[in-house]
Amino acid sequence: MHLERFICHGLKTTIAATLLTIAICPSLQAQNMRECVHYLASDELGGRFPATHGDTLAAKYIAKTFENIGLTPFEGQYLHPFTIRDTLHCLNVVAVLEGSSRTLRHEVIVVGAHFDHLGYGGVGSGSRRPDTTAIHPGADDNASGVAMVLELARRLAANPPQRTVVFAAFGAEEQGLGGSKALAANVALCDRTVLMLNFDMVGSLRNHALSIGGSGTFAHADSLLNNIASQHGLSLALSPQGYGPSDHTSFYAKNRPVLFITTGGTLVYHTPADRPELINFGGMDTIAHFASALITTMANAPQKPVFQEAGPADNSFSRTKLRVKLGIMPDHVGSHAGGLRADIVVPNKPAHKAGMKTGDLIVSINGIKISNIEEYMQCLSTLSPEHEVRVIVLRNGQELNLTIIP
Repeated sequence: MHLERFICHGLKTTIAATLLTIAICPSLQAQNMRECVHYLASDELGGRFPATHGDTLAAKYIAKTFENIGLTPFEGQYLHPFTIRDTLHCLNVVAVLEGSSRTLRHEVIVVGAHFDHLGYGGVGSGSRRPDTTAIHPGADDNASGVAMVLELARRLAANPPQRTVVFAAFGAEEQGLGGSKALAANVALCDRTVLMLNFDMVGSLRNHALSIGGSGTFAHADSLLNNIASQHGLSLALSPQGYGPSDHTSFYAKNRPVLFITTGGTLVYHTPADRPELINFGGMDTIAHFASALITTMANAPQKPVFQEAGPADNSFSRTKLRVKLGIMPDHVGSHAGGLRADIVVPNKPAHKAGMKTGDLIVSINGIKISNIEEYMQCLSTLSPEHEVRVIVLRNGQELNLTIIP
């Protein structure tokens, strides 16, 4: 109730003050992020596979940037080792911006992104080109998210908010959220955490549309997010679910409010073609303005967000073994009236051959209503490659009946 009153009566004033505090030259901000993405996605780092030389170089680069910004090392050090699969010795990079309020600084907002990727790809790596052995640069996934976190650290350090902000670059996300699980297991930190924001693939802003998951993990999040987004010309696709295919899930599993911020999938996702020249740095600058206003608003709010459950505490649906793949990349986060948006329809795959187009809303599959990613994945798990798939999509206000042959 206190948070609702704050949002309703004080939000516009707070946002206006926040915008004044982050009025830095936009070209410089975009240049900082551009340089970060180009370095992390360079051939020198070899795709940043966990525990490799390139992965370590990335961690040290991030740590040095935190130091140059003036952030304090978390628990006395920037680099925090952890181990996965008993053999891969990986790193998180964590830094602290101490809150300015004596009464609120003990509460923490975690701002994170993973910095690892798929290395040289290959079978079993998660590459969408498993027959190709080549550097997977991971510019969008997720050098863009790391660049965003570092830029937000720069902006917030110039005028620290009342609550403490912990900035984290996670290792081994592609290996099962290894780094975020390790940090969320830090009881002292997790007990103080009032909100976790995760940036994963934020380099492909299209039509000013941003997807945010976790809006159901604390009260009044939708109105808060939409109010701030309107100040920056962004339209939001919101999803209440707290879990998802990225690092925020580790904190949601600890009953912490989370927000998962992303621009969604692209055709080059998990391929060697995910390179810096495809990144929309102007769009990243817009997202950085929005995100810094959001974090400052939440960090200065009189009352902390109170956790509420929004779906189960894991994303087991995403690990379901599918016998049928339609050849689309659905919107993993956003919620749209009338169906589930096809973010990408891959050329020459079954859905494309049946006439589906990027941007179509999938209304139903074989008569089963589809309104979100969970329903879509559950439905796909029941399909057989021996049978045609009847799909209804909504395009420009008209329903179309498609027959997809797997």
